[in-house]
Amino acid sequence: MIEFLKNNTDTLVCLAGETVARIPAAAGAVDTFEPIEDGVWKWTRRTAAPTSHMRMTVIASAADFTMVPGISYGGNGWGSTPEYVGDRAEDGTPWSFASHRATIPSCTYSENDRVSLALLAANPEDSTACSLYRTDEGENHVLIFPEEEQPKTLQRHFWGDPFVGEMEPTDIFCAILCVWNSDGTRHRYAPLCDFAWRHFGHPLAAPKSARELYRLSIAYCRYLFERERDGFAAFTMGAQWHLGITAYQKTLHRYEISWVGQSASMANAYIHDYLMTGDREKLDIALEVHDSWLRAGRFPAGHVAARLDFDPWLNDDYPADYEPDRWKIGECTYETHLAWRGKTFRRDQNGRILLSHDACNNGGAADAISSVTPCGYDAYMAAYNAILAAQSTDGEAIRDALASLEVKGLVTGDLKFDENGDAIKNYVAIKTFQDGKIVFSDAYTG
Repeated sequence: MIEFLKNNTDTLVCLAGETVARIPAAAGAVDTFEPIEDGVWKWTRRTAAPTSHMRMTVIASAADFTMVPGISYGGNGWGSTPEYVGDRAEDGTPWSFASHRATIPSCTYSENDRVSLALLAANPEDSTACSLYRTDEGENHVLIFPEEEQPKTLQRHFWGDPFVGEMEPTDIFCAILCVWNSDGTRHRYAPLCDFAWRHFGHPLAAPKSARELYRLSIAYCRYLFERERDGFAAFTMGAQWHLGITAYQKTLHRYEISWVGQSASMANAYIHDYLMTGDREKLDIALEVHDSWLRAGRFPAGHVAARLDFDPWLNDDYPADYEPDRWKIGECTYETHLAWRGKTFRRDQNGRILLSHDACNNGGAADAISSVTPCGYDAYMAAYNAILAAQSTDGEAIRDALASLEVKGLVTGDLKFDENGDAIKNYVAIKTFQDGKIVFSDAYTG
C-alpha cells in the first residue's frame, strides 16, 4: 500500500508504513497526487505565481539499478567514444537530458529490494528534461522545466555546448510518478514500459503504402549506386547533409557491405526486383556489386571486408588542433573527423588508415547462415499470420490468434502452440568442425 504523507512542507512516499522516497516542496507551491492506475499517480504542482522554470524532485532510497531509457543503464561505463558515463560529468555537474533524447519522455527509473520508482513527463509536448543522480540521501529523480542539456550536449561522436531552452510562464506543472512494490526480481521496469505504451501510445496512419515504399526504396538504391575509377562498384553509405550545397548528397566513395551501408542487401533487392519486373539493368548492377566486393574486399583469412573506403581523407593526419571544414565534407563526415582528432591509427605501406573489420558490421558477408536465422524468420511469419488471422494489431487479439495458429511449410517445419504457449516442434541445427572452422552440416526437424 503506497501512501503520500505530509512532513512539514515536504511529502513522504511510504510503503507499508516505511518511507521509500521524499518529495521536497517548492516555495509557495502546492502538490497534489491523483491516482491513474495501480502504482501510478499524476503529480500536479501549482505555484503561487507563474514561472518559467521548475524542478520537480523525488529523492528515492538508494538503488541497486538505475535507468534513463535509451540513455543510461546502470550508469553505462564502457566504450571508447563520448557517452554519458555515471550520473554526472567530470566537473561534478549531474547530467540532464532533453525529453526527446529518452525513449520515454523525460523518464528516470530506479529500483532496490523494496521498491521500483519512476518519474516522467505527463505530456510529451511539454518542454522538459530529466536528471538522475545520487546524493547521500538517495537517488534524485528530477523533472526539469524547460528543456535543457547540461553541462554539455552529446552529439554523435563529440561533445557540444550545453543547452537551456525557454518556455512561457505557467503556474501548473505536471508529472507522472510510478511506485511499485518489489517482487524480489531484478530489472523490474516492465510495468513502466507497459504503462508508457498505454499512456503515450496513439494510432499512426501509414503515410505511404507498402507498394509505394518499395518503389521509392528501389529508386533510392539507384541514387546510392557509384563506380570508382578502378572499376569497383557498390552502393554508398547513405546520404548526408552538406552545408555547402544546402542539400543532401550521397556519401561519396565510402561503402559498407552490411550495417549502415547494406551494399549486399541492396544488391539482393535489385536481384529480387529483376525477378519481379524483368528489368535487366537491376540484375547487371546487382551482379557487378557482388563481384566487386569479392574482387576488392576478400581477405586471405577468408572473410570479406566490412567496409571499403576510396575517400582521400584516409591519407590525412588528425592532430589535436585539427578543425574539419563542415561546409566542405558533410555533416556525417564532419562528426567522424572530430572523433578522430588527436588520435593515431594503424596505416598501410602507403600511409592510408587501415579500417577495422568486425563481425557486427560484416553480417551481410557471412558465408553461412546462422542457425538462429531460420527461427527468426519463422517467428516473423508466425506473427504475420496471427495478425492476418486476428484482422487486428491489438496485442490481446494477436495473442489469442497465436493460441490456435497453425502455419505449415516454414523453414523449421510446421508450427503450432500447446496449451502453455510453447511451440510444438523440435528443430536442431547440426554444425561440425572442418579444417578449424564451424560449418553447417545438417538440420533435424522432429
